[in-house]
Amino acid sequence: MNGRWRGQAGMSLVELMVAVSVLAVVTAIVYGSFARTAAARDHALARAEVFAKARSAFSWLERDLRGSFATGNLPAAIPRFWADISANSTIAADAETTVLDLTLLSARGTTPVEGLGPLPLDDRADQARVAYRLATGSDGMDLIRYERRPPGPIDDDSSVRTVVASGLGWLEIRFFDGKRWQARWAGQAAQRRAPEAAEIRLGFTDKLGGEPLVLSSSTQIPALAHD
Repeated sequence: MNGRWRGQAGMSLVELMVAVSVLAVVTAIVYGSFARTAAARDHALARAEVFAKARSAFSWLERDLRGSFATGNLPAAIPRFWADISANSTIAADAETTVLDLTLLSARGTTPVEGLGPLPLDDRADQARVAYRLATGSDGMDLIRYERRPPGPIDDDSSVRTVVASGLGWLEIRFFDGKRWQARWAGQAAQRRAPEAAEIRLGFTDKLGGEPLVLSSSTQIPALAHD
């Protein structure tokens, strides 16, 4: 009787192999499920980051485009509204290429900053020169905004530098002159007036190796910027 009990309590080699196989299958299923969930989470987070970058970039660009002002108080060498987005294909390492240059009417106000006193006169000027440049970044191109109040040369310590978007694969802005869309706004047009509307398209690189995410927006430019 004791012998029969010992035989029934044991596990054969075949049973052990079956149990291990079942455990391996279950483990593979569970791991695959977790891996897919983690990949979906990473993809969603990466896309959310891109959408946040795009919203920020659109906000900067649209506000500046709507604030364009055809002022006549600038030196002849400074265009009122100039753009050459086709230049983004010739970005060199450690260099910046200007793709948008405009004059802006947007007062900052004169409310004193607590503890700092009134803002300096230049910071309260209602006219500014704003230039957007593309530069090679760590994960694509950076879109950099420079602001100078009152309007003047951009390349000095008086300009405020802000990175408004990073991880760009490409940038496209088209301009509507009232009859057709153009990729450039230069020459005599840049000295006389701004376009009537602009369409912005941003292509962001996908850190996970998928297709680039392309987002677009458009804005009208007030008649104040036209001649």
